[in-house]
Amino acid sequence: MMMETYLLLIFLLANSINILSILMFIARVKWPKNADLFGYLAILMGLPALALAVIGAIQGFGISFGLAPLLYAAFTLFALIVDVILKIEFRNPRRLVILLPFLLFYFVPLMMMWGMMWLLGLGFWIITGVTYFATVVASFYALNKGVG
Repeated sequence: MMMETYLLLIFLLANSINILSILMFIARVKWPKNADLFGYLAILMGLPALALAVIGAIQGFGISFGLAPLLYAAFTLFALIVDVILKIEFRNPRRLVILLPFLLFYFVPLMMMWGMMWLLGLGFWIITGVTYFATVVASFYALNKGVG
């Protein structure tokens, strides 16, 4: 696989995750019955993320290209265990011992994927940056409504 193809797949992954997350945060406020669906779909994106991390390693693209999808895959495993299986409430009241790693494993890999888009070109970088920051805005919107 060529590097450009790999980066296009990262582009699709990052923006799919961002769009699903935006929908999840908005749904928590506007359509609570649908919020879990978008969250589960975002968790399922851990599978293609893991596949891209493995492909990046096999292709020898280096740790800097495989780390972001690998970290996102780790986040989805963490989210699956904490949010779905064990149903541990850590957002309200805030349990920082869970919340901080949760947020770091979510936002850092997406920021890393956004950074990689610079290699594809300004347009890809801008699109991914817009969806990334829209996710941040949507998360604060949900947080301000008490359902972050």
